[in-house]
Amino acid sequence: MSDYNVIRGLTVKYLSDDPTNPEDGQVWYNSTTGNLRVEGMVLAAAWASGGNMSTARYSLSGAGTQTAGLAWCGRAAPIYNVTEEYNGASWTAGGSYPVNGNDVGGTGTQTAGLGVGGLNPPSLPNPPTKTTVAEYDGSSWTAGGPYPASRWQVGVAGTQTAAIAAGGATFPTVLQTESKEYDGSTWTAGNAMNNARGLYGATGTQTASLATAGRSTPGNESTTTNVEEYDGTNWTAGGAYLIAIKQNRGQSGTQTASVTYGGNSGTRVANAYIYDGSAWAATASLSTAVDNNAGAGAAPSTEALSFGGYNGSPTTQTEEFTGASTQIKNITTS
Repeated sequence: MSDYNVIRGLTVKYLSDDPTNPEDGQVWYNSTTGNLRVEGMVLAAAWASGGNMSTARYSLSGAGTQTAGLAWCGRAAPIYNVTEEYNGASWTAGGSYPVNGNDVGGTGTQTAGLGVGGLNPPSLPNPPTKTTVAEYDGSSWTAGGPYPASRWQVGVAGTQTAAIAAGGATFPTVLQTESKEYDGSTWTAGNAMNNARGLYGATGTQTASLATAGRSTPGNESTTTNVEEYDGTNWTAGGAYLIAIKQNRGQSGTQTASVTYGGNSGTRVANAYIYDGSAWAATASLSTAVDNNAGAGAAPSTEALSFGGYNGSPTTQTEEFTGASTQIKNITTS
């Protein structure tokens, strides 16, 4: 049988510490720990259960990261203005949102969140869409600069002081292409999206955002694979999503490294997909199919957080994503 140094052309090094930049497949003996080590063990992506939210709801808004998440508004039987904060293990109550609403656009962090627009369906037959903009400081919401148009289902990306809001709908569902930029106090017009849409995944920054699928023209229930990227001036086509989908508000990451999870393709899905700036690839699925869930948009694509939504009923479910990674591991006999 060939030994390692013949196969690889190298000897197994005897080191007092792990090498700084080992090659994939490199093997060495760590004399300090007494372990035979190897670089390049691939750990698969996976979702794991997090702490449940206190209030079951769907069509809610989300922001923050996996260890500092923010959820607000949404609906079940009532329409909520409830805010909850996540610390990586459990949810606790935060300050109440200024209005009860669902499908409020959201972005930012747990200590600097931003909510835009929304809808209050109990006000039938003509439920009002909102121009409400609110800013969160980690304990309470205060009024921001009003949105120039009354909208719900709008997608929002960026930060509390540098955001991009686009699309959305008037009531009942006249979908829009407009986009507007926020500087922390006022909104200015940006160039229009190429495709009208609402209830879509939005992530990234004001100058490098990503709009993924969602409800599309011509109807309230139509799905799409269309993806667009914003560069701070124009919207251009991105790589097509792998399934036609709507109600996919769960998205985290950046324009060139994003993960989207859940949604509805005619039925609720557990699918999750990774975007590298040009194309999508399947990754580990959520444990439960869900739509109208929310996500921690400021989280990196390798540390996403999905919470709430509808899985046959309004849910409190929280799931944490760990992306695929390559790590150093001990070689054992087991």
